[in-house]
Amino acid sequence: MHFLHRPAALLTLTLLALSLAGCPLEDGNLPDCRRASSESRDARWQTDIRCTVEQLKGRHPNASTITETPAFRDAASQLERDVPQLSTEEIIAGLKSLVARFNDVHTAISAPPFLLPASPVRFEAFDDGVFAVQVPKEAAAAAGKELLTINGLALADVFDALADLEPDETPAMRPYRTATLLSKPGLLWARGLAGEAGRSLATLDGYSESLSIDVANAGAEVANAPDTADMAVSFTDRDRNYWATTVPELRLLYIQYNLCFQDLAYPVQNLAADVRALLESGDVDRVLVDLRYNPGGISSVMRSLKNVLAASPVVSNGGLYVAIGPATYSAALTNAIELRDELDAVLIGNPTTERANHYGDVLFFTLQNTGVQLRVSSTFLELDPGNDGALEPDITLPRLGTDFVNGIDPVFEWLRVN
Repeated sequence: MHFLHRPAALLTLTLLALSLAGCPLEDGNLPDCRRASSESRDARWQTDIRCTVEQLKGRHPNASTITETPAFRDAASQLERDVPQLSTEEIIAGLKSLVARFNDVHTAISAPPFLLPASPVRFEAFDDGVFAVQVPKEAAAAAGKELLTINGLALADVFDALADLEPDETPAMRPYRTATLLSKPGLLWARGLAGEAGRSLATLDGYSESLSIDVANAGAEVANAPDTADMAVSFTDRDRNYWATTVPELRLLYIQYNLCFQDLAYPVQNLAADVRALLESGDVDRVLVDLRYNPGGISSVMRSLKNVLAASPVVSNGGLYVAIGPATYSAALTNAIELRDELDAVLIGNPTTERANHYGDVLFFTLQNTGVQLRVSSTFLELDPGNDGALEPDITLPRLGTDFVNGIDPVFEWLRVN
């Protein structure tokens, strides 16, 4: 394999927070979000709950159909009244549940680590179960194992208790995103699923000990799955915005496009020039643009790369494939549709969890009294007319945890035999 090595982008926490926001619009000083009249803990939370509701009502294009319902009004009023009896974790869960009623992945709240710390354990949902994809290094043997229970509870019961904390734009969204909540014991505790706010215990298939999901280990070194010498190239370098390599045995040009933001150390124009050189080398017959790990950003960043692909005989002869999946969001989803419609790309992989036509152009800001971050969509984006659901691939492949943890990429396996 021939890699184009470039420094990884230095992503700030701000860019990571924005990456899901489509084309974000900063609005950090909203007049309706006032300081609480009292410095008491309860007054600060109650003020920010009211602020959240007002911003949703005033800014989301679908607000009237949600916020004017008795169910929403009652839930918001009840949460505000209950603040004195609720823990911080329970209030955050209540806010997440309230905002999730919009069924819009771009409209959401996120609590900073000082309010809701996460453990280093990460889980991901696949067709065949939920698997541990990151664990503390001392528990490295647990990486890649299937999750069976949390605090002795069956996963179905755990997911049911957490279900309202995430939107369900498509049938696959809620289970996929709910699995990511398992790294935050505070949310499990808030829903009565754990004995303490900072720690939970997981049992894994093939791992003899209980895996501690503990916020005290937040800074620990981690072990990841997959971690095998012969894993597919698509499992490497996911911390870079974008990069390209050739896979000689497949005569394939592989472009992993992980974030729709410029890498200042390696601008996308440089990527496009390198891709042009590889296309003109005569060593590749097909191109795979991989958007499966891309949460979004600014769709126009891809323009120079798209122009290079459009000018290539490899692409005009039907050799362009675009991999999509449950973590393809926002601007990346837009790019997938553009490549399909403009360059006749074949979409391969799995359906997105976000709707093809969705809300976006996000306003984001921090609630003044608690530090909770709120994102609110400001417009509706119709990108795929007539499609009321997910962006579906032309070629759907199994998405198995057992493949993932062994470094097997079903897209590469399909290309190998087709």
